[in-house]
Amino acid sequence: MTGEQPGPIRVALFDDFRLQNGWLSGDLGKAGIFVVGVAETVRGMRKLVAAVPFSVAVLDVRVGSSEEDWTGLRIALWLRTHRPDIGVLMFTNIDSEY
Repeated sequence: MTGEQPGPIRVALFDDFRLQNGWLSGDLGKAGIFVVGVAETVRGMRKLVAAVPFSVAVLDVRVGSSEEDWTGLRIALWLRTHRPDIGVLMFTNIDSEY
């Protein structure tokens, strides 16, 4: 034990709903969690992963159009394969019966 305090948690957000990203960024910031970036597209998320160090990805389960193959779940699986050091937190605000 060195007595060092850990730095703030660094997270990246992935949601195609811009307003939701704003709410999450604000709430996480109030909790002392540093949001390093926000992506609204798969391409943006992959660029963020390559460019900025962070320890947790916060992903919306459903992202993009129904024709797209990349959902939040697919991105989580991609992260597990390519960046297993990044933790994943998934959420959804779907209010629908399936």
